[in-house]
Amino acid sequence: MTKYVALLRGINVGGNNMIKMPELKQAFISIGMQDVSTYIQSGNVLFSSDKGEEELKPRLENTIQKSFGLDIPVILRSIPQLEKIKAGMPFSEEEISEMENSAEGEALYLFLFAQNPSLKDIERISVYKGGSDRFEIRGRDMYVLFDKTIRNSKLAGVLQRTEVSVTSRNIKTVNKLIELGTSNI
Repeated sequence: MTKYVALLRGINVGGNNMIKMPELKQAFISIGMQDVSTYIQSGNVLFSSDKGEEELKPRLENTIQKSFGLDIPVILRSIPQLEKIKAGMPFSEEEISEMENSAEGEALYLFLFAQNPSLKDIERISVYKGGSDRFEIRGRDMYVLFDKTIRNSKLAGVLQRTEVSVTSRNIKTVNKLIELGTSNI
């Protein structure tokens, strides 16, 4: 059994794509997912399965569509993958601290793509290299250290319009998901 986190993109944001977490949890249980729990309202579902990511992703997206009438991209990572992503942080503690002190909110985010970003996506994102927001793409994961805030960042705007599905979580949420995912193992 592998412990996963399903990260749903764009639910319960600004009154759009509303899904109640108890109903989402029940939808996962109804298709055989085990140890199901949710964390905060932005669509983070922890669960266990003996299936692989390539089988789970379309099954979960189909279940969400049938249960809630919403076409929501699901980004999957196993707990060990999230731990590896966190361990591979390209920014030093000093850099993070400096940005956090000057930011207007959370500064450190992970953007998690469903698969490796397309060449077109990489080209569009790379335009912002050397700007005030710092970032690094590693495979299908992107670390971003925002200068001021995610809300006004041009880079964040580009990341919301990529060809490959992507969702973001701040590092505090990622840390909590890892903690929750490892506490039940």
